[in-house]
Amino acid sequence: MKEKNQTASGIRFSEAAVLFVLILGLTVFVGIRLASHGEPAAVPGETAATVTTEAASPSTGSEPVASVATAAAAATSDTMAGDHQVVDAVPGDVAEAPVTGPDAPANDPGRPVTYAEAEEAYRAGSYEEAVDLFGAYTDAHPGNAWGHYMLGLSLGKAGETEEALASFRAALEIAPDHAKSLVNAGRMLLDLDRPTEALTMLERAVEIAPDDVQVLRVLARSQAAAGHIDQAEQTYNTLLANHPDDAWALNNLGLLLIRQDRCAEALPALARAVQLSPQLACAQNNLGVALERNGYYGAAREAYAAAVAIDPAYARAEQSLERLQDVRDTADAEPVDLAATAAAFTARTEPAVEVAANRPSPTADEAQPGQTTTENR
Repeated sequence: MKEKNQTASGIRFSEAAVLFVLILGLTVFVGIRLASHGEPAAVPGETAATVTTEAASPSTGSEPVASVATAAAAATSDTMAGDHQVVDAVPGDVAEAPVTGPDAPANDPGRPVTYAEAEEAYRAGSYEEAVDLFGAYTDAHPGNAWGHYMLGLSLGKAGETEEALASFRAALEIAPDHAKSLVNAGRMLLDLDRPTEALTMLERAVEIAPDDVQVLRVLARSQAAAGHIDQAEQTYNTLLANHPDDAWALNNLGLLLIRQDRCAEALPALARAVQLSPQLACAQNNLGVALERNGYYGAAREAYAAAVAIDPAYARAEQSLERLQDVRDTADAEPVDLAATAAAFTARTEPAVEVAANRPSPTADEAQPGQTTTENR
């Protein structure tokens, strides 16, 4: 009987021990859950990526030389003078300063601005929004040259030329060899009618990137604006010797020749530019100018009409088209063969063209990639 009582007592003690362990485990589990309940969740991308310095090679002329960026920063196309420039976003690089006001999402007014979303606004053509976003980004990352550069591009597209120039200068203070900022600072200076300063910027840029199409093209523009016409022509010819299919340089060379009243020489370059880029409205307009001044009024009308078809708001081309409505080629004039004329430029031979007796002075446009047709770049 005693042994039986001891056995029962032992069973009750074991059950109590098991129950105690279960209660203790449950208490610990509840305590851990309660302690973790008040911890904030991690925000994806909240940690800023390490910023490194690297040399990125420009593409099209577009787009870096030595600058502050991450391993993903590589430029492709240039913008201000119209060349559309794309700069890769800095992965994970998040501005620390919150965006507030109308640009902040309604559900998260304190959300930081990323380089990627600011660049997305620029690419979408929302330049005022891009100005706000890149402004916040540069406030949070004052040492990132690419942020200042993209702010400059956005300001330039928004029509804030002086402010854009200041942003490019800020990028150059951080990265003095940032060729893209030198080029676009030069473009802003040309817009401000300060060609001598622009030429200084481009001479520095060509030391850094002597074979870059964008650098050479804007260098030639600066040389021409500063009155160095022979140097500008030589720069275009050097560029085209290495990049014979650059429609922008062909158009700008044609315009340079038109401005010197050398329309017979301008015609092959412009014919080739249109052959390469038939949707470039300002090149079509300039071709019309060269054709008109060489007496090919019918072909000139076709070129002006093509410019208007591409851009219905192209006032210069429309006015020229109206002016030539009732003008006809002379009866014995040979029709112009634009394909042969374009081939003549490629072969560096000058085709025989008749110069018109009536020499009107229509306006021509200087082109840069991505610009609107009415911009006189």
